[in-house]
Amino acid sequence: MPRQREPAKPKPYRQWYQRAYYRLVQMIVAIFFLVFYKIRIHHMENVLHEGGCMVMVNHQSNLDPMVMGASYPGYVSFLAKKALFRYPPLSWILYGLDGIPIDRKSTGIGGMKTTLRRLKDGYRVILFPEGQRSFDGEMVPLMSGFCALLRRTRVPMVPVGLDGTYQAWPRGTGLPRPGHIHVVIGPAIYFDEVKELNDDELTLLLSQRIKACFDEARSLRNQAALKLNSPIN
Repeated sequence: MPRQREPAKPKPYRQWYQRAYYRLVQMIVAIFFLVFYKIRIHHMENVLHEGGCMVMVNHQSNLDPMVMGASYPGYVSFLAKKALFRYPPLSWILYGLDGIPIDRKSTGIGGMKTTLRRLKDGYRVILFPEGQRSFDGEMVPLMSGFCALLRRTRVPMVPVGLDGTYQAWPRGTGLPRPGHIHVVIGPAIYFDEVKELNDDELTLLLSQRIKACFDEARSLRNQAALKLNSPIN
């Protein structure tokens, strides 16, 4: 077994009423996805409940940050494009779920500094290493920007695959529509396992782990839709 980094005890950065608001928003959004998207989370035993970690997820839709913020256990933060924070009530939900705005048209340094601080303080941060939403529901090559974060924080990475958000809200469409969403959480990748890998090797390994979770999520989603005797939306 690889030697695990001693978990950092999270340092509080929110007041009690902000944490209460987080829990309230998380519960409401989780119920919404359960009712309208029949969301299912698989392999919860792979969730790391202590210490900072990067939760690395494939990116199909603008629904993804809310799906992960509402369904991943405990307090988490996530990166989301700054444009999404301009429109209430969506902005209230994103801030309530501890979203970190990042401007992709600039350097995004502010968002990355916040992410680095959260990870070092022992919090979990959800990242979408593809860097953009899928055009067809399939995975696109990962960007290697996460490698610098990993080497500076030495936290574990948890690969996650989701499927169904593209069908619910593909790029270039208006409002989302109901559907089926499945999320698969994979085993953690600890820093000691990958510290000797270069950026290309590390990116390939993470891509393979996320792809395995994504393939399982798609298979489970297809099976569930057939059992419900409904079209796969």
